[in-house]
Amino acid sequence: METGAGEKITLGAEGIEPDPARLGGWIRHHGWTVRVDPTARLVWPVFPFNPSGNAPETSLERAVGALSVNCIRANQ
Repeated sequence: METGAGEKITLGAEGIEPDPARLGGWIRHHGWTVRVDPTARLVWPVFPFNPSGNAPETSLERAVGALSVNCIRANQ
């Protein structure tokens, strides 16, 4: 994964939570680029719940990244 701040991060078993400055406004991975708000946060890895196993996934192949942004609604 590459960030707008020029970092190249290998996504593996080790957890990462780069702060907004390290994301630099965008993320590029596997040929796609997403532009993100300056307040965006990323957490890797996140293991989604597997209803068949009634537990979270444990395989890194099933891991996902969670991208979040704080949204504030302005008074109109």
